[in-house]
Amino acid sequence: MTLEQMKAELSLPTIPKAFDALYEQMKDTWQDRAALILSDHFVTEVVEKSGQMTAYLEKIREGARAIRENPALSLLVCLLEGYMGLDTKPDNSYIAPEGEGVAYDMLHLFPTMPMIVKAIDNFRQRKVPEDVIAYTMKIYTDIFDYSTYSHGRPIHNRQQMLWKWGAIHNRFLRIDRFNYDTPAHFLENCNAYCSESGEVAILADKVRVHTSGRILGAAGCHDEEGSFYAEVVETDTYIEGYPSTDGLIAKEKIRLPKPQWSLALTPDDLVPRIHIPAEGAFDDETVGVAFERAKKIFKECFTDTPCKAFFCESWLMSEQLKDFLKPDSKILGFQKWFIKTPLRSGGADVFDFAFRGHKIDREHPEEFPEETSLQRGVKKLYMNGEFLHEGSGIFFV
Repeated sequence: MTLEQMKAELSLPTIPKAFDALYEQMKDTWQDRAALILSDHFVTEVVEKSGQMTAYLEKIREGARAIRENPALSLLVCLLEGYMGLDTKPDNSYIAPEGEGVAYDMLHLFPTMPMIVKAIDNFRQRKVPEDVIAYTMKIYTDIFDYSTYSHGRPIHNRQQMLWKWGAIHNRFLRIDRFNYDTPAHFLENCNAYCSESGEVAILADKVRVHTSGRILGAAGCHDEEGSFYAEVVETDTYIEGYPSTDGLIAKEKIRLPKPQWSLALTPDDLVPRIHIPAEGAFDDETVGVAFERAKKIFKECFTDTPCKAFFCESWLMSEQLKDFLKPDSKILGFQKWFIKTPLRSGGADVFDFAFRGHKIDREHPEEFPEETSLQRGVKKLYMNGEFLHEGSGIFFV
């Protein structure tokens, strides 16, 4: 079967450019590879060794058998295995085939299954604690649990496959309360500076700023009138630029004297990026214990990528939340860990979380539910034609 035949049979409008080279490498061997990684024995071995997806083993086997009977899907699984094995994180150029049945429900699980055990072994070589490894790889089980709850059957879709690239390449960790992508680049639009006394200043760099103080191009911030260009200027005696306070960029410059102040973080620095799962406690003690353990693990297990700081980008970091949440809110307590940084926000992330379990029409905010203070605050913003802007921040380790 050729690539063109596969595209035609699966009605794929396009395929990633990488597929051409991958197909050349496997055109004489893909059938044997598919027979192996879709076999009952192989699938069972991976599930047993990883300790994940055990409740779904029979359904996984059923999906594998259905794909084995479809040459086009079998070839696609092999191509996706190679695609997910690349050192560069896959982009969104892969479009999944449309279809119904267990073969399509399970299709995007099998490309990463051969890498699960290898990823676990690599974590162990780094001496990552066993509970962290298990919690990290639990994303496979969680995906099936969630889809079974929401769709009535286990499904592993395209986006979930692409998301797991970090886990199979040992660049994603679940440590207690939080997920971490590593290594990830610090933001492109600012630098962080530290003083000898421990103060931190965030200066916007090489970015155009809306009159509101947000980065031009953020949600609702496209009007260029009154905007200005922010760039850091550094001499032998000082550092000068537009500071960010609470994530908003000031219109007046500040000057930081040398050698009292020095560069601490730039866009070239790689720092673990924190992601916040929806479930779990969010009190100060839980957050603090989780962060302290994460610091220790990154310091001891990832010595090849020294960790200077942690970075977080989320709607939970929005400075607007203080306008309608109580001062003792756990969300506001979480924000206090961070020094806010500017972000070109999209203004839409809050919907998937604040209104979880509700079907809402974003074009009709007057119909949003008002069951919580968060929902009431978000509803008011969008009814006024405003947005809840995502925020971001860092804290040094």
